[in-house]
Amino acid sequence: MKPSIYAYGLAGDNREQENDEKSDRPVEILYRVGIVHKERDEKLSVEVCGKDPQEATSKLLSSLIGPYNQYIWLGTGPVYRDNEVVKREVGD
Repeated sequence: MKPSIYAYGLAGDNREQENDEKSDRPVEILYRVGIVHKERDEKLSVEVCGKDPQEATSKLLSSLIGPYNQYIWLGTGPVYRDNEVVKREVGD
């Protein structure tokens, strides 16, 4: 199976991480991280919040993705609803 890559902003592109214009509080963005099971070729999408794609992806790296684990990373991209990136304010 040839995995489809849908990686966005992984080379330091921080367009999505700017604070919301209506608030001074920092925001996190909801990212969809694509993974595939090494043996079963079963694709999964896991939604994770983070300030950028690297942070969202690294939240899964230690437990699911890696040379000795059962999943392979396919890509990370922001989640859109109503043509807007899904964001949440970060609490204190």
